[in-house]
Amino acid sequence: MDDHCHHSLGCDGGEGCLISNRYTGLQEFHERMLIVMERRGPLTLGVVDNDPLVAESLRRLLEGQGAPIQVLWTAYSAREAESLCNAELPHMMLTDVEMPERDGIALATSLAQRFPDLTVVAMTAFEMSYDEQELNDAGVAAVINKDATPLEFLNVIAQTSGNGRLLEWLHRMSKTAKPTAQELAALRLLANGETTQSAARMMHVSETTVKTYIRRLFAKLGVSSRAQAVLVCATRGLL
Repeated sequence: MDDHCHHSLGCDGGEGCLISNRYTGLQEFHERMLIVMERRGPLTLGVVDNDPLVAESLRRLLEGQGAPIQVLWTAYSAREAESLCNAELPHMMLTDVEMPERDGIALATSLAQRFPDLTVVAMTAFEMSYDEQELNDAGVAAVINKDATPLEFLNVIAQTSGNGRLLEWLHRMSKTAKPTAQELAALRLLANGETTQSAARMMHVSETTVKTYIRRLFAKLGVSSRAQAVLVCATRGLL
């Protein structure tokens, strides 16, 4: 695989960290924007991590951005998350993959059977041991690295959930966000047909750094694919 994050289950910073290709085309993007305008309610989240410090830190980081989201609860085990879902079901659950007793993918599988409308995003700091089909079967909509910035988290949450209010908030944020010269240079190279590997050689940086540039650019622009990023940047005269 080359530079598409949805094909790299470690989610090392490529395009959008979405498991599915469904948001990568411009036509799909425009059609989706018409649909999500109907989804304008507040987006509620549950956060699951066996490390309480990580779970509570993520809650503070996400809620501290001023985005239209609400973290209903944090859980420190799969069992606690199931109990909290029974009591107060959020729109989306962010779950750590690597947890003792029962991991996040097993949790997602169990919840998908009882709560089919629950969207699950998996978080990991390591290379995934699950393949794409296993994640799809478990009902995992996206995978994101734990070291992602709050804005990157919010972008994946928005693109995956299709929540209209959050997408609008990201759109407003994107108007004031300023891509760096390195981020734009990486996008130009990839838009011209270079792979992340060849772009890294040309920029004299690592391939991981190029993927980080693109990941952060997507978050700043509020997009989930290279085509969308090129369109937005071209419209603003940045390319």
